[in-house]
Amino acid sequence: LGVRQMYGLGAYPYGAPHTRPVGITCTTPDPNVAARMNYARNTVDVPAGVEAVLEHELFDRGVEVLGLWAQVPHYISNMAYPAASAMLIDTMCTVGELAIDTAALRREAGIQRERLDQLVQGNDEHLTMLRRLEDAHDAISHLPDGDSTHAMDIDLPTMDELAEEVEQFLRNQRDGESNES
Repeated sequence: LGVRQMYGLGAYPYGAPHTRPVGITCTTPDPNVAARMNYARNTVDVPAGVEAVLEHELFDRGVEVLGLWAQVPHYISNMAYPAASAMLIDTMCTVGELAIDTAALRREAGIQRERLDQLVQGNDEHLTMLRRLEDAHDAISHLPDGDSTHAMDIDLPTMDELAEEVEQFLRNQRDGESNES
């Protein structure tokens, strides 16, 4: 089929606050591609999904491959996160010299950010948790190559606890909007 490049896009839960830009990591079996990338790199041996299988199979067939992965705040990782989608597409466009408009995703990301900010501001525990995440994120971002081995230990609510509170907040927002109409 004449395929020359393959980009895989994905996301994973990460201890990142929604108040910081979405982090991007990359995967590739190609050392030449890895050397050109200015994104967090590491090696890990874990059970993988179809994207990793495609990366390796296509690389073995001479195709340039790159997986781009967005770091989604763990406390909202079970819902859509338009900021991650926009960052993934923008990164793919930069790396692949493509042009895809992400304006609609960025607008949705702004709306979601406002709602999350409201949720956090209404709860002292959430505000404390967010500040700790921001401090840890800022500390990690200043380490060489994103080396998180020296990051602060943070005692945070579980992803399920946070996700339930965020989902409840968003349900309340939606119900409030429909009642106002």
